[in-house]
Amino acid sequence: MNEITKKEVFRIESDVSSRISTAQVIISLSSAVRQLIDNSLDASAQCIEIRVKNNGFESVEVIDDGTGIDEESFQSLCEFQ
Repeated sequence: MNEITKKEVFRIESDVSSRISTAQVIISLSSAVRQLIDNSLDASAQCIEIRVKNNGFESVEVIDDGTGIDEESFQSLCEFQ
């Protein structure tokens, strides 16, 4: 069995960031969930569980067995790119 390793999160260049953010708009709960599933699959997840509370107005939670993110990268997750 292959060992799953966590991936480091790194800052992308500002010109790349602006091209990405202008190209992707999530306009519905279903497209947001689809993006989260894609993220799980990109992280080599084999099992993906989705929990939605109050039709997504309260929360959307994705639990998977993918590679995850290095703990050292947690701080940069919500930084503006």
